[in-house]
Amino acid sequence: ARYAKAMLFQQQNDLESAKTVYRDLISKDMQFEQAIYNLGYIYFQQDSINKAERHFEMAVKVNPAYHDALYMLGLCEEVKKNNERALYFYKQTINFNDKHELALQGIKRLNGSK
Repeated sequence: ARYAKAMLFQQQNDLESAKTVYRDLISKDMQFEQAIYNLGYIYFQQDSINKAERHFEMAVKVNPAYHDALYMLGLCEEVKKNNERALYFYKQTINFNDKHELALQGIKRLNGSK
């Protein structure tokens, strides 16, 4: 129920309330990969790339096959202009979900910039 509340806050763009609930959920369950990911996503939206990246890394530690978190790690690296590392994460995403359209676009985008 608390996760649904956090999602509702996030959907209503009440990001500070969503962050508070996600932090509370994570403090009670460090393995709650969706809450960790969503908190990272909010940080990414707020241009806190380093905080976002730490949360996506935590989500991948909980679930190494979490392809959306791997994709977001790639996107963080691309924003930071670390294109080789971004490409690595996009390819990791594809390893777990070969139809991940955003990762495929990222690979195409980065390969086109060479």
